[in-house]
Amino acid sequence: MKQLLLIIILLLSQFLLKAQEVGAIKKEAQKAKEQRDSKSGNQKAPERQGNQNNQNYDSHHYDSGLGGSLDACFSCFGGIANLTSLIFTSNANFNKKQLENHIYRNKSLEFDLKLGVDPINPTLFSGRITYNTGAFSFDYRRNLIYEKTFRGNTDYLSTVDFRYLQFNLVNNKSFNLRVGTGLYIDPIKEYWPEYSGSADFYFMENFQLGLEYIYAGNSGIKALEEFNMKLAYSIINKPNKRVDIVAFGMNQLYYNTIRLNTFGIGINYRPQFGSF
Repeated sequence: MKQLLLIIILLLSQFLLKAQEVGAIKKEAQKAKEQRDSKSGNQKAPERQGNQNNQNYDSHHYDSGLGGSLDACFSCFGGIANLTSLIFTSNANFNKKQLENHIYRNKSLEFDLKLGVDPINPTLFSGRITYNTGAFSFDYRRNLIYEKTFRGNTDYLSTVDFRYLQFNLVNNKSFNLRVGTGLYIDPIKEYWPEYSGSADFYFMENFQLGLEYIYAGNSGIKALEEFNMKLAYSIINKPNKRVDIVAFGMNQLYYNTIRLNTFGIGINYRPQFGSF
């Protein structure tokens, strides 16, 4: 009888711990903010001292510095213009080769909706928009996580991933390899640099296996580490449109403390453009 009672108490304690994960993530986010602010304050102290020492510079030095800065600025703008032109030309050539090989997904939009659950409590709603423009992609994802607390209330958190630059390093009919960088906005609206890598395998005409790794954090703080995978089957697969039914799994580690394992289903709609 005592053993049975002990098992019940252990199971109940596990349920209570899981039922408070959204609140725990928010608390860890606040701790991470305070930790980063503390480190940032320590780093700024020498700068203020240096600024006080520089107040003794005379106007002659200031004017000379201004002229040099203007020259450097014009040079910088010229370099940016040349780099932009090179990127545009390279991307156009990339698109032309892709079109010749009838690979249209590199010039497309993707609308992705997912619904998932952690095996015990939290529920995930995820929406994602991706714009593929040849050698580059841009990506916006918002995750909403809901859970019922032990008292019967509903608690939730919201996060955003904005990958403002991704490189399609390899893109052929059967394989896509992508790396990117961007910003992660955590549950208390703090911004963290984010880095990602993904690989997609296309096989048997209508199947896609996708793997993705995401890391967000700085100042020695890991705000988010995520590994997710999906298996998609296209119910519509045409040169100008693809619609997939998706099964996915997601492993997320928040602040190196709280782990969520989410499994679910979704739908992906990808209008593809056959001309450039």
